[in-house]
Amino acid sequence: MQGYTPEQVTTIRAAIVEGYEAMRQQGKFEPLVFAHAFIGHGGIQIPGKPANEKARRKVAQQLLRSLETGGRTSKDATVVREVNRAQMEAQWAAAAVSDKVVGFRITLSPNAQANPNCLAIVGADHGLGEAVFRKLEIVILPPECDGYTITPVLEDEVEQ
Repeated sequence: MQGYTPEQVTTIRAAIVEGYEAMRQQGKFEPLVFAHAFIGHGGIQIPGKPANEKARRKVAQQLLRSLETGGRTSKDATVVREVNRAQMEAQWAAAAVSDKVVGFRITLSPNAQANPNCLAIVGADHGLGEAVFRKLEIVILPPECDGYTITPVLEDEVEQ
C-alpha cells in the first residue's frame, strides 16, 4: 500500500486545521461540517497520487454521501479512511473543548498492530504516555494504520 507523500501530509494537515475551524465557528462538532471544510481545502488525497483529481472528486462525493446518509456508500479503502477521519476528527475536536482533556490515546486495529510503522508511531511517548497525543496535535497516520480509534485522556490519567 502506498503512503502519502510529504506534500500530501502537509495538505491534509492544513485541511484538518480548516475543518476544526469550521466546526468551532459553526458550533457543531460534526463529521459532515468537518468534511465540507476538509474537502474544500484539498484534504482528500489519494495515497501516493496527489495529481489524481478525478479520484479525489469521487472520494469526496462518496464521503459526503456516506456522512449525509449515515451509512457506508463504498467499500473503497480511501473512502472508508476519509469517513473514519471525519468521524474521528469531529470526536477529537468536540472532546478537546474540555479543559480536563489533555490528549487522546490512539488504539490501533488488529491489522495495524502487525505493522511496524504503525507500532512505531503510536509507541512513541509524546509527553503524556505511550500512544497518547496532545489534544491540539494533528495526527495523520499513514494508510496502513487504518481502523484506529481514539479515546480522550483526562489530566488525572496521564502517566507521570
